[in-house]
Amino acid sequence: SLVFARETLDSASALQRLPARLCDAAEAAEAKGDLGLASWARDTRAALSRASPAALLVALECLQLPLPEEPLARRAAALGAELAANQALGCRDEFAEGVACAVGERKGQPPRWEHASVEEAEGDPAVQRLLDAVRRAPPLDLELESADERRSAAGRSLE
Repeated sequence: SLVFARETLDSASALQRLPARLCDAAEAAEAKGDLGLASWARDTRAALSRASPAALLVALECLQLPLPEEPLARRAAALGAELAANQALGCRDEFAEGVACAVGERKGQPPRWEHASVEEAEGDPAVQRLLDAVRRAPPLDLELESADERRSAAGRSLE
């Protein structure tokens, strides 16, 4: 769950340790006969092993962002951070690499990420700039009326 992730993943080093923790969780769940949890832990560990280290750091940053309590403001802040993360990651060569290996000409092959580990990605100034972009992301404007309608209303109020 999101609460578990926010409490468990408090740093890049915690992210680095997550695969081992998932392996332990799978073994413990299997010993208790909880095959569903064991399967989830194994599948999650496998998915993490295929993920871009830079993208994992961006996801971690999004999890750690302080969000307002008020629901609409919380949604606006979360969507703003998500948009910034998608824009930052979508412009990287790694995005094309991941798509090529997931559904493209190299489907099924392991991606060749720029960084071999989360620790290596964390030390890259370019990745730090991505993380800064996520931290500085403005909340999305969730007003229902369009920008044109707001401009028109502003113009009418000046008359």
